[in-house]
Amino acid sequence: MPTSYLLAWGVVVAAAVLMQLALYVALRDWRAPLLKPLLAWWLLLVLVVPAEVPRHEENLAPAFLVFLFEALFQGEGRGGPAGRILLAATLVAVLAALISWRILLRRRSIDRSDARP
Repeated sequence: MPTSYLLAWGVVVAAAVLMQLALYVALRDWRAPLLKPLLAWWLLLVLVVPAEVPRHEENLAPAFLVFLFEALFQGEGRGGPAGRILLAATLVAVLAALISWRILLRRRSIDRSDARP
């Protein structure tokens, strides 16, 4: 793999992490304890999930960029594959958040019941 390709993905990941941190700081006073981490991790996931670049299948690019470029700027408008990847990543993120939220609630209820005399 060329160095410039890896460098580009490094820039994408670094920018996504910085955007996640900026979102966390922007929402620091928000009173939604589950929604804030869900939004931050969803943003990170959506920004870094890869998709094949049409007509250049050996290269990967962030799926949201492929989706936007193909849906808005190409004559054929083939944003479907990248859009499905984004949808699948979003569903996985929501399911992971719900499962972790459920585990956290169960753990808190067990801790509270142990603390009572």
